[in-house]
Amino acid sequence: RLSPPCPRVLAAGVELCAAAAGCRLFDWALHNPYCGLLFRCHCTWPWAGGSAHCNVHHATGPKCPWCNVRNTPLHWLAWAIKDNFTVSAMVLAYVITWLAQTVGPSASPLLPKGGIVARPSVCLPILTRATAAMLTFALLGFVLGLVFYLGTDYPCFLFIVDDGPEGTLCGWRTSRTNTR
Repeated sequence: RLSPPCPRVLAAGVELCAAAAGCRLFDWALHNPYCGLLFRCHCTWPWAGGSAHCNVHHATGPKCPWCNVRNTPLHWLAWAIKDNFTVSAMVLAYVITWLAQTVGPSASPLLPKGGIVARPSVCLPILTRATAAMLTFALLGFVLGLVFYLGTDYPCFLFIVDDGPEGTLCGWRTSRTNTR
C-alpha cells in the first residue's frame, strides 16, 4: 500500500501547476500586444482582435515577421516564437529560480548559505519566481524580435522606423494628418 504524498510535495505540485497556468495566461494576454510593440504591426490584446489588425493581412507592404514567419528567411525559427516554447521557457525560469531559492549550501558553493533568501516571507519567493518567468517572456521576446528584425527586411523594430518610398509605416499608409 502506498502512503499519501507528503503535504510539502503536494503543495509544490499545486504551485507548479498554478505557475504553469499563470505563465500560459500571461503569454496568452501579452503575446500579441508585445508583437505589436516590437514590430508596430498593430497586433493587440486578444479580446480586442489579437492579430486581426496586423499588417500581415494587407495585400501589399511589409508584413510582420512573427505573424508571417513561414514566409520569411527565418522560417526555421518558427518553433521559437510559438506559445508552447515561450511558456516552457517561462516555467523553466520559474523552476530554476525556485531551486536557487531552496537549494542549500551543500548543493552549490556558489549559492549563499541557506539558499538565496535566508528567511523569506511566504509571498516573496513566489513573487520572485513569477518575476523571473515574466522577465523570461520579455527577454526571450526581445531577443527573438531583434533576430527577426535583423534577419528579415521588415522595416520596424521598437522605435526604429524606416518609412518606405510610398509613405508606408510598417505596412500602414501614412499622411501628415492621419498616421493610420
